[in-house]
Amino acid sequence: MGYGRDSPATMRGGGRGRPDLRAEIDQLSEVVTVQRPIVTRPATNHYYFLRGLLRCRPCGELLVPAFSSCGRRLYGCLRPGCPRPWLPAGETEDQVWTRFQLLNESAARDVPPAGRQEALAAVLNEIVVGVPGSELTYDWRD
Repeated sequence: MGYGRDSPATMRGGGRGRPDLRAEIDQLSEVVTVQRPIVTRPATNHYYFLRGLLRCRPCGELLVPAFSSCGRRLYGCLRPGCPRPWLPAGETEDQVWTRFQLLNESAARDVPPAGRQEALAAVLNEIVVGVPGSELTYDWRD
């Protein structure tokens, strides 16, 4: 699978071979769990406002945003063998934003959804994510 560069014709072998290959891939993808989903393409949109802030505790690598083959938004570590499962993006973002709101109630009230990444980057160095995805350690700027 490519990273968004494959056309439907390419996925079917350019009109040669098995035209049902894409359907088979889609069926197999549904079997994959959230722990290690098949990533169809890296995320390139602004919907991931924790981009660049999440770090994997076991590996020390930045977590990358991605879409699963089922269309779920996720953050995950790309290091092979990493024990930390992929995180559902929406739930993780809600958890972090709720924490920010509790500590910065007046500032958070005026931040539109599109401005959340900038607001968090201004007050956080990083968020370290443990093996259970709910285990978040915040490194706040002074």
